[in-house]
Amino acid sequence: MRLQLLTRRRALLGAIVSSTMVFVVACGSPVTSPATESSPEPTPDTRIGPTTPGPTATPLTGLTPEELLDRLFTFDTREHRVIVSAEAVNEALATGDPRFVPPLVELTRWVLLFPERNAVEVALKRMTDQDYEGYDFNNWYSWLGRNFEGEEFENYPAWKARLYNHIDPRFKQWFFNGVESEIPLWTAQWGGVSSDGIPPLDNPQMIHAADAIFMEPDEQVFGVSINGDTRAYPFRFMNWHEMANDVVGGKPVTLAY
Repeated sequence: MRLQLLTRRRALLGAIVSSTMVFVVACGSPVTSPATESSPEPTPDTRIGPTTPGPTATPLTGLTPEELLDRLFTFDTREHRVIVSAEAVNEALATGDPRFVPPLVELTRWVLLFPERNAVEVALKRMTDQDYEGYDFNNWYSWLGRNFEGEEFENYPAWKARLYNHIDPRFKQWFFNGVESEIPLWTAQWGGVSSDGIPPLDNPQMIHAADAIFMEPDEQVFGVSINGDTRAYPFRFMNWHEMANDVVGGKPVTLAY
């Protein structure tokens, strides 16, 4: 089965990392696997596939797409990893519902074992007519940004919150059902660190441009001017902190890079 997905370019958005930033310098004013020894073949993991415990232990046929979405994965606290249900993935494919494409792409980032990865790969290939590997999150995600305009499940935010909870429970505050969004939530992706993993720099001390002797004459800055208050934030600082929170000309300002 091949789903015909609309094509219209979408800007990709990476948002999940909560970080705070630095502002400095001002323009004419304040600135401020190793090789391991061979070992016996491990005992087959009977939890993978149709025999995965937890939500997938009960029959999945007859469930609504929304119910199937919740069954796509569970979290193994002992092994500290996401376990994808191959059975639920197969049932999702059988529904022909394009809303499963973004969640399945999300799971390509976490699948480890072959039976799980293979199920996700087969489902995505058939639903999108693309030929990427089951663990190739970057290509799948790029394809979504270029082509996918389908709707999202109403319970997708809560599903995503549960998925990201295994990285940092604080991420759950960013995703919850019933809130309208101007962008698809699948565009919000983990940035690679825990919440506040990048040290915040709020309301940094500013110095006059003439005193910024550490700056090169042609160095790039981000300039902000509000109500006669003109400031410059060096690129080198923004590159480290990615965001700056400041008050410029009496107005609260957030600069994201």
